[in-house]
Amino acid sequence: MEFMRKFVKIVLLCMALVAPTALVARNEDGSYTGKELKEFKKRAEKESKNLAKKYKKAGWDVNGTASLETAIFNHLMKTADYGGPGKELLGNAQDIKSVSLGGKVARTDAATKYAESCGQSLEGRINAMDNVLDEDQRQQFIHGIESTLAQDLNGEMVLSFELYRKNKNGKYDVNVYYIVDEAAARKAQIRAIKAQAELTKVTRAVADEISQYVKDGAAEKKTEKDVMPD
Repeated sequence: MEFMRKFVKIVLLCMALVAPTALVARNEDGSYTGKELKEFKKRAEKESKNLAKKYKKAGWDVNGTASLETAIFNHLMKTADYGGPGKELLGNAQDIKSVSLGGKVARTDAATKYAESCGQSLEGRINAMDNVLDEDQRQQFIHGIESTLAQDLNGEMVLSFELYRKNKNGKYDVNVYYIVDEAAARKAQIRAIKAQAELTKVTRAVADEISQYVKDGAAEKKTEKDVMPD
């Protein structure tokens, strides 16, 4: 009997120690479920209301059938800051003759920003590799990667929502928000690295090391938050 009492105490103690460390439930894509998801939704609802008021006051409207507040809420819930699996990316266009053309210009702007952000991170990694490339070769290699990546991004950037406002001159400013599939974007980066390595005569060993850096996720940089124009 004494043995059984001690055994039960040990079992209960183990259960008490294990219970607080229960894993947080996640979906296959890494997004949250349950209590955590409710908290993210609560935060997103509050933030979407605040941003909708801010955008409307600045003269912006949403291009689509959803309300501005709903479009912002749905977008926030796709981002990592609100438990989603994606990364926010913003493209801008100013003084464009139509909203549709502005959307195309903004998309190019967003892709260019993403490619340049990746290029800056890759350049930092190359600089830490003990002069494996000379200055001209390094610049050619990085600029080539940025150019190739900006042109090749397609399914990796998913349109989330689009804002526009009409200026006094009759032209439009357009802001387009995207969600980046970072796993797919890393593959696009690696394709660009390998293609430019051949063109710029970068050794396979160097290209492989930089590609591994990208695979590990070290080249990812958090996108800056949108700053509303005056």
